Amino acid sequence: METNKESSLTLQEKESIRKYMLDLVVLPGALLTVVSFFLGFFINEVAKQGAYNEAYSQATGVIMATAAEAAKTSGKIDGLYKQASVLLVEAEETRKKVELSAADIASKVSKDLSNNQSFMKKLSLPLTQIGNNLEQKIKVEENKRLVLVKKQKVNESKIINLEERVKTTESIVKYIRKTYHPE
Repeated sequence: METNKESSLTLQEKESIRKYMLDLVVLPGALLTVVSFFLGFFINEVAKQGAYNEAYSQATGVIMATAAEAAKTSGKIDGLYKQASVLLVEAEETRKKVELSAADIASKVSKDLSNNQSFMKKLSLPLTQIGNNLEQKIKVEENKRLVLVKKQKVNESKIINLEERVKTTESIVKYIRKTYHPE
């Protein structure tokens, strides 16, 4: 059999093909992987902080309303403690649900982004521009996270203050009952 010498590639042609594959397949694939990881990580963190703040704000609202009722009538204190314990259990359950669903959220966002043509076009921008945009987004998200953390700490402080007020109200009611209604 006779081999066709024209169909074999030279070393220079092979090197050109390797370089072409590296530039158009490997580097964009690696870049897409890194960007997707960071984007998924930050979206996960923002979702967790938002869920924590929502849970704490709901619990704070209910506890404050309960404390106002306790100040008005001494007979409702036992009911208020039961409601507060239920809220704490619900807040803990909500926190656990948020932690469990964080992985699902990140997975869904990653899939949605991979199907988003606008997002895919942005990935083709020069690497420096993507890096600059990513740094700006990271700073914005970090600022949002810091604001959410501060709000969470304020809400926790309000809850602790409210619990102290309820305890004080209960001791006042016990004193009044003991003083004016001795048994």
